[in-house]
Amino acid sequence: MSGFGSRLRFLGLAAIALVFSSGIALAQQTLESPAAAKLEVTSASEEANKHFWAGVHDADNIFFARAATHFEKALEADPKFGLARVFHGRNAVGLSQAQRLEQINQGISELSGATTGELLTALGMREWTAGNPKEAMALFGTASKMMPGDPHLALYKAFVTGGATNPERGIAATRAVTERFPEFAAAWNILGYQLYNSGNQAGGLAAIRKYAELAGDHPNPHDSYAELLQWSGRYDAAMKHYHRATELDPTFDQGYMGMAEVAQMKGEGKHAREHLAKAIEHALTPGAKL
Repeated sequence: MSGFGSRLRFLGLAAIALVFSSGIALAQQTLESPAAAKLEVTSASEEANKHFWAGVHDADNIFFARAATHFEKALEADPKFGLARVFHGRNAVGLSQAQRLEQINQGISELSGATTGELLTALGMREWTAGNPKEAMALFGTASKMMPGDPHLALYKAFVTGGATNPERGIAATRAVTERFPEFAAAWNILGYQLYNSGNQAGGLAAIRKYAELAGDHPNPHDSYAELLQWSGRYDAAMKHYHRATELDPTFDQGYMGMAEVAQMKGEGKHAREHLAKAIEHALTPGAKL
């Protein structure tokens, strides 16, 4: 690791240590945080801000390819927009973990004039990407306390709370986000999959239906609902929602892949190959095309 990388790593560890060692001071500070306080970014470019938040919306809704495009446009408008670079590193399609961390570290190095909230969010993203859920949870948790009105930060914390090792804790954490921010569509998507995978199929489908109701103009809710319908053997209904996802964005390759899977399960090989060809056409990475 280079000296520059070591300094960045030290910065992250120092911030994490601050979270744990200054609990009382942080608690006193966050008690005074307005309930509606949200993450604010420091870019002076209106265009960069617009694309950053559009990218966050797409990333929350698992449309990583379009999210990355928004973050790239944010960086074109403001090349020193550190948090946009961090989010691009986290969400860009086809990067290795080393490439993601390199971009994230560069973005953190560009946060010299950023707010504490931006820095905590960036460091949380780095620890999450590096596979350190405990550290990520501490950072996102502190950021969420400082900005209690921000649903994105609450969801990031919930996402790293349970993980694969403690699904019940993850479900409880995500459900708390939906109760606190009932109109925040992305949280219902995560909750739906968590419930379905835990054996609560009815609860999972209900949560994903809520997701589709709240964000019906985005392709991913229809793709998510279609996938759970497919898993439940309801192939015709699944095909309808996969198709709706591709109607909303013809570049949404996951929708075509879903239609290919359903057609294959129904014994419609010709249609499956047609849908698969469209999925390959719109796939953004060589790995996805394979």
